Amino acid sequence: MLKTALFIKCFILSLFLSLPAFASAELSYTKQTYEKMMGLETTDPAFEEKALSQFQDIFNFVAFNNRVTRDIKNKMTPEEFTKLETLFKDVFYNAYKNSILKVNDRKVIHPHYSLKENKEHYTIVNVTGQSGERQATLTFYIKPNDNKKEGFQLIDLSVEGALLSRNYRGSFNRIFREKGFAGLYARIQNKRDTLLQHKKVTH
Repeated sequence: MLKTALFIKCFILSLFLSLPAFASAELSYTKQTYEKMMGLETTDPAFEEKALSQFQDIFNFVAFNNRVTRDIKNKMTPEEFTKLETLFKDVFYNAYKNSILKVNDRKVIHPHYSLKENKEHYTIVNVTGQSGERQATLTFYIKPNDNKKEGFQLIDLSVEGALLSRNYRGSFNRIFREKGFAGLYARIQNKRDTLLQHKKVTH
């Protein structure tokens, strides 16, 4: 009994001792990712190239898209789902790029990184700091990289409590319910055209 009790105590202690190292990896990744996102120079002639490369490296789009479309995925054919995913990825990338153009001059000053919650398949990390005259909070949802043995990728992002996947999911569900796949696809196409038009205006 004493040996068993000692083993349990040692096991529990090892969990507590290993937690900071585990959390440290997520915090370090979040810090590096945020600095990369805010480090893109929008006046750089290679901005488009760098933004696309960064997007592909940082985001696990498949995981993000699954969070967005989880309520309607089974209501589409596999072909429809693939078609929608391809278009949505293009839209999401252009939205990401445009958001960098907007927030580049409103960066969070002296950001603080803190572990918010550990889920079974992902970790939630807060980035807080001063942005202009107000306190700002970004929340990163990260999981181990599917394509590598090490590292992480973003699967979702929250800005001031507004979770991206939840916002998109609400819109997608409503449009799909009212207009079906064709209506949703057309709406996303219109969004892409608007984003591309924004690109022409800002260049």
